[in-house]
This record gives sequence, structure tokens and C-alpha cells, in this order.
Amino acid sequence: MFVCICNGVTDTEIKQSIADGCRDMASLQAELEVATCCGRCGDMCEKLLSEAHHVHEPRSVGILIHAV
Repeated sequence: MFVCICNGVTDTEIKQSIADGCRDMASLQAELEVATCCGRCGDMCEKLLSEAHHVHEPRSVGILIHAV
């Protein structure tokens, strides 16, 4: 689906750029020019960034140890 209508950028292109190393909005703007015209796609771009970072965050497993 198109996320940035002004520049014709799809969610697939954004996800690929994130997978290739874009870590923030500034890097997405530099690479794909999203959110550089009308700005309406900014929220969706931020959401895709957030989702991608959440998926790649290592999960910690808490283990309770009883002290003796």
C-alpha cells in the first residue's frame, strides 16, 4: 500500500529501508523522501519504525531466585 502519496513510496519500500539500516525518521526522509512534502505520511512512517524496532528488541526473561 502507498504510505507516501506525494513521493509514491509504499510500506514495502519503507520496511525494506528499515531492514537495510534506517533507524529513525531522518534516515527514512533522506533515503526515501517520505514526509518531506505534505507530511501526512509521517505518523505511518513512525509507526512502521516503531513496529520494526519492537520486533527486533531482545526479550529478557526474568528469573526469580530465592536467596537462602
